[in-house]
Amino acid sequence: MSREANLAFHQYYMVDKNLSIFVDMKKEQEEDLRIFKRQGVASEFLKRLFNTPHDDFWYPTIEEMLDAYVITGIANQSDLIPITYGDRVNEFSEALLSISAFKTIQKYDPEAYKRIIAALENQLRKGASQIEWQGEVATYIKTIGTRMMSQSSNEALISFAKLLVDMLQKLEQKDPILCLKSLNPKKYGSFSITDYFPKEEVIPLLDVFSSIIVDAYEMKNPPVDTKAAELILQRVITKLGRYAYYLEPSSLQNREQYKLHCEATIKFYELILSEDKTTAGNALRFAFSE
Repeated sequence: MSREANLAFHQYYMVDKNLSIFVDMKKEQEEDLRIFKRQGVASEFLKRLFNTPHDDFWYPTIEEMLDAYVITGIANQSDLIPITYGDRVNEFSEALLSISAFKTIQKYDPEAYKRIIAALENQLRKGASQIEWQGEVATYIKTIGTRMMSQSSNEALISFAKLLVDMLQKLEQKDPILCLKSLNPKKYGSFSITDYFPKEEVIPLLDVFSSIIVDAYEMKNPPVDTKAAELILQRVITKLGRYAYYLEPSSLQNREQYKLHCEATIKFYELILSEDKTTAGNALRFAFSE
């Protein structure tokens, strides 16, 4: 959050046509503080808010806002305007089988597939919007794909890493906060990627997650060579230099550090991808393992 209140101890004039209105910014800031405190917002949060320079940017995490009583929860669209689908619920369930990832899950792990179907049908019966439902489907593909990365093929993992680098670069150019949220949705909140990318750029990312899942189940992929992967990652970290400090998002404080976190992550994957296919695949398999 940026702070216009950096000017709090300076006074200035606002001119409206022929009327000059004197504004005491110090008093305005004090009044804002009183309002926030009456609402129960934590003092430490307010101190951080009003001490952030006006030319900088602080983006608090969801946990920080919940802990400080700035927000009490996160609402979905269906919480406000539930939608009734009636008999169409079964149509959505059948549509899943047109997605190769779900078809593969149904074949090799039918119990997991049943749980997914039940969860999605429950969402629809509760009145989830189409956007929420599509987001839920994408989340399942991403979640399962991420879990299967340590067992998938070199080709699928390398394809994913290349698409990820491209997407992160574009998000960082649009706004470092978007890149930050894409990398850390649980910490900073998620967003709809289709708001920033055309459909033809989003589909390949979902397709590669599908490939990761299919390859993990259907191909005999090599196990992770832990020793070789650790050596490569040590070399990558060394090459990152000062960027290595910003790979973890835990201590990020301002816009410049958000940007550095994105750049560090991009460089991390680029350095891995600069290796040969077998080495890069093994390093990615290790990096994505639990």
